[in-house]
Amino acid sequence: MPVARVNTRSLKGLRYNLPANRPTATAILQHQPRPVAVYLIPSSMDSAFDAAVDELIALRPEIDAWMGRVADGEMPLLPQ
Repeated sequence: MPVARVNTRSLKGLRYNLPANRPTATAILQHQPRPVAVYLIPSSMDSAFDAAVDELIALRPEIDAWMGRVADGEMPLLPQ
């Protein structure tokens, strides 16, 4: 099993009391100078879910965003 070894700080978001169809950042990578919110989009989600992710991103312009869509197959590389 692969193990992630990253030498940077990150925060893992938890989904307590949050429905599965409501998006949240999977993690926030605290790269300098700007943090990056990581969104993993499940293949079962529709365009309303995508619109909600876009709204979350727009609400926090001080945080960059990275999205990986499970249905697209291989994930893009994380930001350096």
